[in-house]
Amino acid sequence: MPRTVKVCGLCGKEYKSFFDYQVFNIDFCPDCYGYVMHFCKTPEDVQRRTIDEMKALYKQKTCDLCGEKVSRFRRKYVQDGVICKDCEHFLRSFYNNNAEKCAAVISNALILALSAALETPLDGCGADDPMERATIAELRAIYEMIP
Repeated sequence: MPRTVKVCGLCGKEYKSFFDYQVFNIDFCPDCYGYVMHFCKTPEDVQRRTIDEMKALYKQKTCDLCGEKVSRFRRKYVQDGVICKDCEHFLRSFYNNNAEKCAAVISNALILALSAALETPLDGCGADDPMERATIAELRAIYEMIP
């Protein structure tokens, strides 16, 4: 099987690959693919963000709300920043409950499994956690409003 030359839809670099690194029917190089899978929920997210912004978010070590240091396992990525699990728990009642969040995770996992089994991308399907769509400014306003 020959390697084909493709152009990354995020960084614009040409790359050769045996595999399809595709999300939303857009090709990505292996370097950008992981960040896109982690941070982008819609094709608009790919157009709105740069690879440098995604790398900076991934490397961020402090919560944008409380300023505490956050380990990789205790962080929540939101629209334009990072919050710690304590702040997420504190603000969760303003978004959705854990049952809905759990259902969203299960729904998205099923969509990805079906997509892989059918070898057909199922874009536009699945559930989304509304807190991930919130901006830091919106979260900060709620955070400061609560005594």
